[in-house]
Amino acid sequence: WMLIVDEEAHEAPDLIDEAQAAYARRTLVLEDRFEGNALGEAWQTQLSQRPGTRMEVKDGKVAIECLAHSSALATRSLPAGVTLVQCRIDTGSDGGMTWGPGLALRWAGRFLRINLRTIEGRAGVDDGTNQWLTMAGIGPDTTYYVRLRLEPDKVCAEVSDDGEWWSPIHEVPRADFPGDPLQVSIGKMSGDGSSQDADAQPNPVGTCTISDLKVY
Repeated sequence: WMLIVDEEAHEAPDLIDEAQAAYARRTLVLEDRFEGNALGEAWQTQLSQRPGTRMEVKDGKVAIECLAHSSALATRSLPAGVTLVQCRIDTGSDGGMTWGPGLALRWAGRFLRINLRTIEGRAGVDDGTNQWLTMAGIGPDTTYYVRLRLEPDKVCAEVSDDGEWWSPIHEVPRADFPGDPLQVSIGKMSGDGSSQDADAQPNPVGTCTISDLKVY
């Protein structure tokens, strides 16, 4: 490093971080605060048949209780032109890995998800065929925000501690996910987005919540 000190005025370029500037060029088109005591009519739920699986709306959150490697998800359609979807996840005591709580987008014949895996401290991204895992310091009983951001050349999966500053987890080519996403899913699901459960896994009961869904 070399530091030069003088008395001249110097103009520094503005710092533009693509991840932080994402909202400036987008419009909020849908928001679900999960008010009341039930999911709205737009949502369809898929729950594991294993005993004790529950998904309910309480205190502005979708509360999930089930075995770690079991499914409990809700899906709804999206308006045309969506390019960013995010939600808040409180990891609670959930111990799922592939079945950790997450957020997914669905196209005709395609699927992309970001989820949180507290037992490993990792975040994961799945497209139904591939899985990418990143160490992200994900812990239990902690609040995180996750989002999928669509740009002309890529789709970015990102995590945030506060909903303002975002860290990249993985990127995939936008060409692999052409057109508008048709649906969004929240909750615990398999790596291909289905409600299939894992077979033989250590499977303690855990809880987590999902809230503050925003669509741009």
